[in-house]
Amino acid sequence: MHSKQPEAAEVKPYLGVGQPFLEAQLVDACDSLAYDCHDVDDALSVGLITPDDLAQVPFWNLAAERARQEHHAIQPEQVQPTVIRKLIDWQVVDLLDATRHHLRVERIGSLDDVRRCARLIVLPSAAVKTLKAGLEAFLHERVYRHYRVMRMAIKGQRMLKMMFDELCARPQQLPTRYRTRALAGDGQQTVCDYLAGMTDRFAQDEYLRLFQPTSFT
Repeated sequence: MHSKQPEAAEVKPYLGVGQPFLEAQLVDACDSLAYDCHDVDDALSVGLITPDDLAQVPFWNLAAERARQEHHAIQPEQVQPTVIRKLIDWQVVDLLDATRHHLRVERIGSLDDVRRCARLIVLPSAAVKTLKAGLEAFLHERVYRHYRVMRMAIKGQRMLKMMFDELCARPQQLPTRYRTRALAGDGQQTVCDYLAGMTDRFAQDEYLRLFQPTSFT
């Protein structure tokens, strides 16, 4: 069970049972690692930030130096993908090494040991954790709050709200299996489930189908 809101009602049954399984801890760690690196890559690719902006980020600078040491004749167009790969590789190796260390130190030999442990086991080293925190602070300040990103986020929220209101008011527009559930009396939850299963592209297309006069199907 993964949730950013530990006080949410649906999370309460899972509280008090101890630490998550190692598999769950690994998923969280890998998600965080991948999102950070891919967000940097995407932000560079669409021009939200430049390599010069990243010069203030120690993690990026150190990864770039490692890339230059490994690839002496790296071309300018190869810098971005090479440094991104180096950031990923560095964190993956560090996470494995640090997790093995934590398993030994905490004497983890069973699932019960994992559950009773006072801390999470699947974590990066202290050094990489600090570097990662600096990268994430940069992303929050320069990417996630960028006006272009904020516009897209707010536009997405507006689209979802309009589709939610429309489909709750007229559930006969839902696909058959969702329409059956909605008309049986579980309308709002059914519409939530339908919207939650959409990709970004599908949500945009569905919005046009609902509100664009020339769009059908």
